[in-house]
Amino acid sequence: MFKHCILLFLFILPSLALRAQPVEVVRSKELLTLQGISYFQHKVEKGQTLYSISRAYGASMEAIVEANPGSDAGLKLGQVLLIPAGRAQAAPAEASAAAAEGRIYHLVRQGETLYGIARIYNTSAEVLQGLNPGLSQGLHPGDRLLVPGAAAEASPSISAEGPRQYSLYTVRKAETVYGIAERLGVTVDDLYLLNPSLSQGLEEGMQIRVPVLPAQTAMPPQGPVKHKVRKGEDLASIAAQYGISVETLLAANPGLEQGLSGPARGSELVIPSAKDAAPAELSMQESPRTMAEAFQPQPVPSGKAPCTPDAHNLLPTYRVALLLPFYAAAGDTISTDPVHAVNPSEYPSFRFIQFYEGLLMALDTLEKEGLRMDLKVMDVTEDTLGLEQSLRREGLENMDLIIGPLYSGSFQVVSRFAAHYGIPLVNPFTNRDEVVLGRPHVFKAYPSEDDRMGGLADFLLDTYPGAPVFLAGKETDREKHLRRAFNRGIRQSLQAHGLDSTAWTDLSGAGVNPAGWSGKLSSVRPNVFVTLSSDQVYVSNLLRKLHALRGQYQFIVIGLPSWEGFSALDPDYLIGLNLHLYANSWVDYSDPASVRFVERFRKAYQAEPDAYAFQGYDLARFFFSAMMRYGEDFSQCLREYPFEGLQTHYRFRGGSGNGYMNSWLNIYRLDNYREVDARQFPLGTP
Repeated sequence: MFKHCILLFLFILPSLALRAQPVEVVRSKELLTLQGISYFQHKVEKGQTLYSISRAYGASMEAIVEANPGSDAGLKLGQVLLIPAGRAQAAPAEASAAAAEGRIYHLVRQGETLYGIARIYNTSAEVLQGLNPGLSQGLHPGDRLLVPGAAAEASPSISAEGPRQYSLYTVRKAETVYGIAERLGVTVDDLYLLNPSLSQGLEEGMQIRVPVLPAQTAMPPQGPVKHKVRKGEDLASIAAQYGISVETLLAANPGLEQGLSGPARGSELVIPSAKDAAPAELSMQESPRTMAEAFQPQPVPSGKAPCTPDAHNLLPTYRVALLLPFYAAAGDTISTDPVHAVNPSEYPSFRFIQFYEGLLMALDTLEKEGLRMDLKVMDVTEDTLGLEQSLRREGLENMDLIIGPLYSGSFQVVSRFAAHYGIPLVNPFTNRDEVVLGRPHVFKAYPSEDDRMGGLADFLLDTYPGAPVFLAGKETDREKHLRRAFNRGIRQSLQAHGLDSTAWTDLSGAGVNPAGWSGKLSSVRPNVFVTLSSDQVYVSNLLRKLHALRGQYQFIVIGLPSWEGFSALDPDYLIGLNLHLYANSWVDYSDPASVRFVERFRKAYQAEPDAYAFQGYDLARFFFSAMMRYGEDFSQCLREYPFEGLQTHYRFRGGSGNGYMNSWLNIYRLDNYREVDARQFPLGTP
């Protein structure tokens, strides 16, 4: 967004005098059903943000991000988002009445065929013709077709009375929805889904329903059993499978030593019975209060040799599975009309194609360096029916690595499958930290909230030492959640730097009136304002107040990645206030390596690479090159294998019964109408 703003500033300078007004989000009436689940299709317009779209549909931002992986990294003009219809507010009265009577309508899109629509609803073209006599006149975009009501009954639904179990939780004083979700290891969306009254707020003593997934609780066996160690397993992962502690496992197997290398592959371990088993290391009641506490760096046990390249441990061919939602079944709905150009963003089948293409480019590069790989690609959507059988049918139990899937329900199925066979599993896009809890085989490519805030705090104290730091924002649940994470990060950073807490000031909830905090500003050092707000009005007001003080003070403003979607921010303010942004991924298009990648991608696919293309390339380069370096035990060495990619770096941490998360945070700033790496070129660099 800022690149476009820069061009406009240079070539259409007078237009900057016009201030864009907040854009009203109009709810789409276009419904799309994929794998039996209905979605609103919303086309992103200028000025719209994830927050404003969620408000318009009454859906949580978490639900939208889950249905559109990667959307939290920023929205693009013209991008089509899928908004889960089941989590949105009530549709128009006519649609509501239809739903109440068991009737379901499908809105016909450009290029759709009667046969393709019938396949979506698991019915026949003849049945649709019988339900819609007007079809004798032909099928036209915008037509509403009545489809069999049984499709709704058979389709997965978002229900509070499904196969999951729930427990009651009593709300304590001053608790928030985000705080409860974080502490209990569930998603905010789950809580709102099961407790519609939460939209009215929380009260002390209120009882709310909390989901308990049976698969998350492993029960010890009723009698001693033997476990044959599979590839990639360690003591923590084996203990987690049986719901026992590592100490219990060690006690039942005299002579077994605890270490990162784990027990020998093929050896047999005794798993004690339930009456002899000690309590598991983690339970819901005893889980760490924060993700940061759960992922403290683990010491390397004595006697463990460091990870080094080992030619004897290499495999002649590596087997990797890529699971992405290609929606192949909907492929026949794509228009092939040569007169009208196809917009790929309108079709879910194209959403992650560039991730796949970027991965293929990395594979091509590494194969020239000697890598031999069998890559199996599967179309895995949000539909979990029969998924585990499909994994076995395709032979995925023999994989050395699985990448994906993207949707949470499918990922849980694949995670259980991968854990059973000792296969490392990569989640490329999720921000949900709970995917790695109790899953030592899982690698999460995006950093946790705690890592992002801790990385931001480290950056500020390392790059701008002595600068006063002010934390500004509103008192929303989301901002309180971010503020707690930042507070934890900056306290740890202050302690590591030997500083006290007087080096920063929390202004959250104090408004944007400088009279309340101008006396704390420094006239000799830059004043750092960390603004963890996604409210465009609040952000605009704060920046305007700070800009008015530029004649007396120097400022550095740290903003959220979502600001790139704000249309009302004045480019003069952003540059004059030395705006810094952080993001899960960021590409320096002036870097020669990025330039070469763009040129190769254009030549190979006749298209411009998007963010997914860079992410697919980096992810594949990292994991595939680790395979080449460390062999079949590569997953145990990833913490010791730093990697610098085109759109992010990989620095994994974790372990001790949990999975691994990338801890790297990209921080960039605006400098003379261009984006630069803030670590490499901090403020003041010539």
